Amino acid sequence: MLAPDEPMGTSMRSGDALIRLAKNRIEGVRKLIAAAEAARADLERQREQIDASEKAEFAFAARAPEAAVAAASYGQALAQRRRNVERSLDGVAHELDTLSVELRTAFEELKRLEILEERRRAREAAAVMKREQALLDEAASLRARRR
Repeated sequence: MLAPDEPMGTSMRSGDALIRLAKNRIEGVRKLIAAAEAARADLERQREQIDASEKAEFAFAARAPEAAVAAASYGQALAQRRRNVERSLDGVAHELDTLSVELRTAFEELKRLEILEERRRAREAAAVMKREQALLDEAASLRARRR
């Protein structure tokens, strides 16, 4: 019979399996977070490259007035690239927020499963002790009758 706090369909050994699944979920979310952080670092590096490229181009245009026309269109292209990188950074930030919530939820689920498994093992140990005590009581009762 299931305890009131034990999910339906779990048995004595399924608690360990559920705990392993929860740990695997946590590991999977951690890997996704690492990938998103790597993507964020790459996007930030791209943003820095755009800024450096823009400074270099406008410095060149200041020294060579005939390059000013090309610098203006190049500046527009860089601005578009910067907007795209910023949009991507916003998307990665949103993904990291979502993954952070998912990781917190996965840890809570793992903790809940560990507590349930601990309670199940405590009930099992108490039942074994109760059976052993009943056997000892019965043995003592038999000895008392023989005297």
